[in-house]
Amino acid sequence: SDGFEFYIVSLDNKQWHFEASNSEERDEWVSVIEQEIFKSLQGIESSKSKPLNPSDIASMQSIRSRVPGNGYCVDCDSPNPEWASLNLGVLMCIECSGVHRNLGSHISKVRSLGLDEWPPGHLSVMLAIGNSLANSVWEANTRGRVKPTPASSREEKEAWIRSKYEGKEFLPHFNPSPPIGQQLCEAVVRSDMKSIIILLANASNEHINSTASNRDLRTPLLLACAIGNLAITQLLIWHHANLKHVDSEGRSCLTFAKAANSLAAAKQANNSPHHVNVETTTALVELLTSLGCTDPAPFSASGTLPRRRETIDQATFEKFSSSVI
Repeated sequence: SDGFEFYIVSLDNKQWHFEASNSEERDEWVSVIEQEIFKSLQGIESSKSKPLNPSDIASMQSIRSRVPGNGYCVDCDSPNPEWASLNLGVLMCIECSGVHRNLGSHISKVRSLGLDEWPPGHLSVMLAIGNSLANSVWEANTRGRVKPTPASSREEKEAWIRSKYEGKEFLPHFNPSPPIGQQLCEAVVRSDMKSIIILLANASNEHINSTASNRDLRTPLLLACAIGNLAITQLLIWHHANLKHVDSEGRSCLTFAKAANSLAAAKQANNSPHHVNVETTTALVELLTSLGCTDPAPFSASGTLPRRRETIDQATFEKFSSSVI
C-alpha cells in the first residue's frame, strides 16, 4: 500500500484493516472513529452509578486550570485537552492521545481525564508536572523542527510525537557525570521534578535502582518515601523501581513511608509547618501496601531509628553525601 491504511484493534485483540485512497481521507476516518469511541465512553460513564466525589471533581479542575500549560494539548496546542498521559504528567487532545496509545504504555500511559478513575498517586503526578514543565524538557531543543498545530494532519502530529517521546530527539543536553544514579538520588531529596524528568528520560533500570553510595543502600525510591513524596514515588514505580529493595538495616520503602506518615501526623497534631500533609503520606502508605510491600524493620513508635537517637527527619538524610544536604 501507499501508507494510507489504518487499523482498529478491539480490547480482545481483534483487528480490522482499512485502506483509504489518500492521507486526507484516512485522517478524516480516524478522527471520526476516535470521536465515536469517545462518545461511547462518555455514554458508558454516564450510566455508572458511582459519581465523582467533590474532591475528585476539584482535582480534575485543578489539573485543567491550575497546572501551567494544561489549557492546551501538549503536542499540538489544541484547546481544552481531555486526555492524559499518566507517566508523562501531561494533557493532550483526543487525536494526539491516539498516537500516544500507539507508542505503547511503556512510553505513554493514556487515560481519559473525565472518564477514568484517578487514584491519589496518579493525581499527584499530574499536579506535579503538567504541560509547561514537561515541554521544558521534552521540547528543550527542537533543532528547528516546527511543532504541529491543531490544523496539522495526523501524519504530522504522529511524526512529531514519535520524535519527541520515542526518539527522545528534543531533550536537553545531558551530562552523565556525576553518575545518573547519584544525580537521581540528589534530585529526589531536593524534590526537583524537572531534573527527575530529565534523569528518568536518560536512565536505565540499573540507574533507577542504584544506591546513594556503597555504604548508604537507599535507592531513589526509598529516599522518595522517606520524604513522603507521593508523586516521585509513583513515577519511580512506573519506571520499574525495585519495591523489594531494603537498605543496610533492612528498611523497605514502606518502612520509610510509614515513618514519613507518622512525622506528618505528629506535625499536624502540633500545628507545626511541614513539607507534606497526612493525606499525602497516608496515600503513599496505601499505594505501597496495595503493591504488596512489607515493613520488615519498622521504626519505633517514638519515631526514632532502632539503635539510634536521631529523629525521623535526621534519619532521612543519615549517611547521605554532604553535597545533598
